[in-house]
Amino acid sequence: MPKILSIAILLLLSVAILLIDSVFVLGQFYFYFLALYILFDVIKNKKISLLNLWNIAFMYIILSEAVIKSDETNLFFISAVKYLLIANNLINIGYISAPSKKMKSLKNIVVKQKINNSKITSLILVLLVLVYFAMSIENALLSFAIGRSAAYEKSEGIGLIIDGLLKGLELVLPAIMVFYFYNLRRKSIMLPLILSLPIFLILFLNGTRYPLLFSVLGFAITYLFSQKFSFSFKKLVMWGFAAYLLFTSVNLMMNFRSGGYDENSGETKTFDASKDLAYNISKVFMSSEGIVDMTTLMFEHFETHDHLYGASSSFLLYFWIPRELWSEKPTMLGHWFIRQYRGGFGEGHSASFGFTGDLYADFGLFSLFMVLLMGALLRRADDFKNHAFKRGGYEVVLGAMFFPYIFFFVRSPITSTMTFLSILLIYYLGKRIIYTKN
Repeated sequence: MPKILSIAILLLLSVAILLIDSVFVLGQFYFYFLALYILFDVIKNKKISLLNLWNIAFMYIILSEAVIKSDETNLFFISAVKYLLIANNLINIGYISAPSKKMKSLKNIVVKQKINNSKITSLILVLLVLVYFAMSIENALLSFAIGRSAAYEKSEGIGLIIDGLLKGLELVLPAIMVFYFYNLRRKSIMLPLILSLPIFLILFLNGTRYPLLFSVLGFAITYLFSQKFSFSFKKLVMWGFAAYLLFTSVNLMMNFRSGGYDENSGETKTFDASKDLAYNISKVFMSSEGIVDMTTLMFEHFETHDHLYGASSSFLLYFWIPRELWSEKPTMLGHWFIRQYRGGFGEGHSASFGFTGDLYADFGLFSLFMVLLMGALLRRADDFKNHAFKRGGYEVVLGAMFFPYIFFFVRSPITSTMTFLSILLIYYLGKRIIYTKN
């Protein structure tokens, strides 16, 4: 589809969204539109772009909430749904309108790097797994037993920087091990899989669905593109089924992650015959995170309060400063805002405000201009990912890491960016371990 036509359709869709005041109509129409839009683009291009992933995440995390709460009549809620749908349209417009960067200057460059085949490389990678496991197992077992919130209250903090490094390890280390042992050392895929199992186990015990999903998917994507994966319908069905099993298994953690294994109610999500297909898909297979609810609360709040003019988004500039050194360091929007209006939360609980949350808190509706720029940056990230997969080499690992980063960004942009900075640090550490100097 020509760029100008795609942009025109999205602009007309945005105008239609402004004219519709029914959450049911908005949710239903946009649900099927986005599903067909994603399916058409994947079949046409025979790959899943980061824009496709973004739209999938938007459906999975945000749109599903609007579909489930389709009978909502609160005017602020309706405005919040409209704002989020238009914001997602602008992400797509920003991506489509941005020119693709071909990176021609790197096309014919072959960087020869000497692989470090010594036993010390394997030993260091195994040691990193053991360090991660040792530092995480106690809290993981506690979370599994009594739930994440209660475990947070009882456990001793390890500091934001150490916690960030551990998050980087759990996401990227399995992918690094696939690349080193399977791609470079030509070992069986079972070796990096076995070495990654302690990480996957910790994430499962913690009840952290998204990190587990994308640690496993980072592993799988690196494996696929390490062997020059080619697209075919059969492979798409096979990997789609594997992804479904993975999503289903991590959703089981919902049964015990709040109150622990002992309080597991065994509740399962089932189809409701009295509801429509979009509702059942959203309720059973997707995970609304309350982002529409929080955006509604913000619309109400900033109706009578000034916006923050950069104070919320700027947390990225100083998150690394320990609270021990700066006792008055501001907390994130997801922590302080929800406590201002609602109660009953543990110290470690934070609400998700989505990819527009901090921008709206800072700049109101003017945040939509920055959302458009965000779409253009998404195109740049996709160009890098495509180049990394096409060229091969160690960059495949970083290309694979864009998938968890972008998906989680839709839900929690600042948290995901903080984690991605840790991923970059572990990524470059892995490069130093695997390769000797030229």
